[in-house]
Amino acid sequence: MSGHLADVCSLEQLDIRTLGRYDVVSVSRPQANRRLLTLLARCGQLGIHTVADIDDLIFVPELADQSMLVTEGHASSDNVRASYTRHKLALQHFDEVTVSTHELARYRREQAPTQSIHVLANGLSQYWLDRNSLLSKAHPSKPKQLIYISGKRSQGQDLDSVKANITAFLHQHENSELSVTGAIQLDDWELTNEKLSQAVWADPMDLPLRICQGWANIAPYLNTPENKAKSHISFIESAAFGVPSICSPIDDITQHDVPGLLIADTEQQWNDALEKLLDATYYEKAQSALLHYAKEHCTAYVATQETLQRWLALNEQSENENFTALSRTG
Repeated sequence: MSGHLADVCSLEQLDIRTLGRYDVVSVSRPQANRRLLTLLARCGQLGIHTVADIDDLIFVPELADQSMLVTEGHASSDNVRASYTRHKLALQHFDEVTVSTHELARYRREQAPTQSIHVLANGLSQYWLDRNSLLSKAHPSKPKQLIYISGKRSQGQDLDSVKANITAFLHQHENSELSVTGAIQLDDWELTNEKLSQAVWADPMDLPLRICQGWANIAPYLNTPENKAKSHISFIESAAFGVPSICSPIDDITQHDVPGLLIADTEQQWNDALEKLLDATYYEKAQSALLHYAKEHCTAYVATQETLQRWLALNEQSENENFTALSRTG
């Protein structure tokens, strides 16, 4: 917002001695530790509004056993439960909690009915929107490249849930490929190098290029509490480049209604969605609709206006209270 400064740094880099210059301090995915609690105590002394920002279901210890980190064998239940507990303990010390989905807000309100909790949807940055024009001439390695971007190594089960649909499609169409970004195991997919490519890791700044080269983005999610609370980020990032998406029905995605967003739950629905994208007329209409929709409805600017206005109002209220106090003592 014009006239306001936002510094981004790690908790370790933040100099607590200079906190007085800030009106709001927001901490992403906080875990309880001595440094964080010292920071929050100092903010309280200075009258600085504190915000915890959460974008995953990582603060409900009772759900630790259902975490994909546990079910896929990447971590023990005890370790995940301890991590979730530290997140939960941290949240109680903040003035406000912002979450990326309504499902996350529901869980937190059950834990803390009196805490100020707001949904701050994930949105597209100007960087993503600018990449569209710069990368418009990029071409996929295959005309029908399906892209899957995994933010976590624990999402292998999600992708496996549509393995039959995807492999059948790849075998039916000669110039097709599955392009996976993420450190997930694909050994049992039994696809040739011509049909499957994988980048174990990619710089987030390079993801626009990987996405814009896709024919379709796929976002399958198993029906778990963790997945139900996920955000629409996979859809909106693809929409920014006019790339259609086939997604499982999680609430943050099904709230959108635009050509090029296909919701699929059953094996037949996944097959139907893939077939629908083969219709050249529909595909062209979807590309245009997605580009427009992303710019109008999915930007970070649109998503953050209510939150920024609320924070500004809090700052003005604080300044007025300070002025009143000074007047009474003057």
